[in-house]
Amino acid sequence: MKGVIEEVDKADKKLVKISIGSDAGVRKDHTLEVFRTSPKAEYLGRILIVDADFRFAIGRLMPQPGVTGAVTLMPGDEVAGKLR
Repeated sequence: MKGVIEEVDKADKKLVKISIGSDAGVRKDHTLEVFRTSPKAEYLGRILIVDADFRFAIGRLMPQPGVTGAVTLMPGDEVAGKLR
């Protein structure tokens, strides 16, 4: 499954709204990988789904072991995962 970040919460920059929801198989407690393809391809981390409705879901960026510095998520960043 693939989608994109539509919004980043103004108060909590680690909380995002994504373009796919339960109609695509996304459920609460699923994790999705986040990456950016432009201007250069880079892996940004993983989000944990905290809420899902049929059209969209809300996810929170999870801490990544060994990563120093803040990761900034932006609208247009891509999310992807596999159904288990």
